[in-house]
Amino acid sequence: NGPDLNTPYTMGTASTPFTFEIWARPSGTTNSGILLDETGNVAQNGWHDAWIEFAGGNIRISVWSNGSGFSLGAYTANNWYQIVMTYTGTTLTGYVNGVQQYTGSVTRTGNGGTIYYTLAGPSDITNLGNGSYYSGSIGAMRYYNRALTAAEVLQNFRNLSYRYGL
Repeated sequence: NGPDLNTPYTMGTASTPFTFEIWARPSGTTNSGILLDETGNVAQNGWHDAWIEFAGGNIRISVWSNGSGFSLGAYTANNWYQIVMTYTGTTLTGYVNGVQQYTGSVTRTGNGGTIYYTLAGPSDITNLGNGSYYSGSIGAMRYYNRALTAAEVLQNFRNLSYRYGL
């Protein structure tokens, strides 16, 4: 579990901008599970919501509460991916390997209180896929308390891609 991001960054408010960047190598071919999970309890027995998941052969993103989420395209097992989701307070954008794959206006519901983010954790509430633990490798994870620009996402991809053979 990551630290409580609501206290210092008020992540529980619906309009708080953010960026999550994760380098991941899923091992499953169809459902490699949840890569990033928002939860209200560090012990994983409170509410949960999948934000980034490998499900149904696709990389999917979402924020609470946007139904089935949004596809960033298909993935191949055992390949490295830079997955980035940015939120401006009204617009959610998803990138794979520095390339924008989705952008759209979304309404995020802020849960308030203490909010944790779990890498490779389960989810008992998910509209993205099966809610299972992540199966694969994680190379790096970054959190920003602002929405990165497309140019910054691409720059981050170029700066680390050599580490992952891309």
